[in-house]
Formats: sequence, structure tokens, C-alpha cells
Amino acid sequence: MTIQKVTPIIPVSDLAHAADWFSSRVGFNAAPVGDTMVHLSRGVLSVRLVLKSDDMDLNDPRRQQSIYVDLDDVDAFYAEHGSALEADGQDYAPFDRPYGMREMHVIYESLLIFFGSPMKAPSK
Repeated sequence: MTIQKVTPIIPVSDLAHAADWFSSRVGFNAAPVGDTMVHLSRGVLSVRLVLKSDDMDLNDPRRQQSIYVDLDDVDAFYAEHGSALEADGQDYAPFDRPYGMREMHVIYESLLIFFGSPMKAPSK
């Protein structure tokens, strides 16, 4: 299992407006991923914009710290670290997301950490 990169996550209330702002004002390339996420990139820098959920208060500091850790195999990462993470009684098992990633979500105090890797194509 290899960590490939760490990406900040920015929740926004208007995904299209935010993508346009980052593109037109500061020169990021914006690539939509489904209806709830946009990948921004410029050179080696990547940022993920995510559409805030209805119950998310963007003024709550506990919801303002998120990072995305791209892995080559989230299941291998879970196999290595899952039992230690689940010592607190939480279930961190990886699951598939509609935007093509397999993820596990870990919360430490006010930091939400997404660990993810691309979903594998079904075996034929």
C-alpha cells in the first residue's frame, strides 16, 4: 500500500460557482466528478471541492478541516490499520462511493480524514 498524495477538501454551498471562481480567478483546472465533487488542479497542487450536505453548517469549525489521502489500495490500508482504528468501537470499513472511489472515513477531534483509492473494475 502506497500513499500517493494528500489533498485538502473544501466544502462549498454552490459547487458550480466555486469551480468557476477557482478557474477564472486563480487559474485552476476544474474537473467535475459526479454531482457532488470537483477536482481542482494547477501544476502539482490538487484541491477537492465538495458540495456541502444539507445538515452541514459551514460556520461550524468542526466541519472545516478535511483532507483526502489518495492510496493505491484502501483495502490494504484498512487491513493494516483497521483493528487499531476500530479500538474505539467505530466501524471504519471501506465502502464504494458513486464517484468511483472506495473510501474509509476517519475522524480525529475536528479533522475528517478521507482515505481512498479508485474502485477496481469488476472481474470478468
